Amino acid sequence: MKRKMKLIPSVAAACVLCAMLACATGCAGQQEGQAPAAEQSAPQQIAINQSPDKYTWYVKSYTGSNLANVGYVSLGGDLRDAYGASNVKLVPVCVDGSYVDVSSEEALEDYVVIGQNLEPNTEIRLAFELDENGEEYDNLVSSSSIDSIVLLVKRIGGSDTASFDIPLTEISPCPGPEVRHVQDYVGRNLAAAGYISLGGDLRDAYGKGNVELVPVADDGSFIDTGDIEVMKQYRVVSQNVEPNTEISFSFDPEYGNLVESQSLQEIELRVTRIDQ
Repeated sequence: MKRKMKLIPSVAAACVLCAMLACATGCAGQQEGQAPAAEQSAPQQIAINQSPDKYTWYVKSYTGSNLANVGYVSLGGDLRDAYGASNVKLVPVCVDGSYVDVSSEEALEDYVVIGQNLEPNTEIRLAFELDENGEEYDNLVSSSSIDSIVLLVKRIGGSDTASFDIPLTEISPCPGPEVRHVQDYVGRNLAAAGYISLGGDLRDAYGKGNVELVPVADDGSFIDTGDIEVMKQYRVVSQNVEPNTEISFSFDPEYGNLVESQSLQEIELRVTRIDQ
């Protein structure tokens, strides 16, 4: 009986030792099987709120998507995404400062979205045009509370860190067509800051109106705003009007889409040449 009593602690010790070894092996195996940090930091899927009516929509989550799978290229050559009866302009800003040619699907395939200036599920409010009887059209939008969404992108396999400031400022929604808010252009390639008008100016759309963008190079160089290849060589480092500054518009009472006056005509953009 005493011999058996002496054996029990030995067996117990062996069991404890086996359990410890099993635990150590299991823990080590779990560590080896864990996803690397890069995979753990992959963007989580975000459920986007369902639209309750034709007036209310919610910003989608673009982070993690290949840029070629985001939105569509409009007839005007912009990258846009549909929100109900309206659409929103998508503005890709690359971390290396280079110009992203949104008109080329092949070029878009080289980029992945790593951030956006408006959080997913940010509300977008639409207003609709009225017919002669005061009834709303179902598909004719008069204004949207959000005109554009900035997408921070990187080249696939490239660095996701910029060596310069890209603020991704959240732009306040607009309460109606009479009010727009100044965009944040800092970090953008100059060629992606707006569009070239028929007069050769660089302009950006603000609701039913537009504002002239005046680039000023830090080395004093002349910048031909009518030549997109020249503008591709520069990126914006500052602007003389703060983002979210309010721009007020008044419209012709007979022609509601014709701007009579606006509180801001131009925005000066300080730019620097991109390192080649």
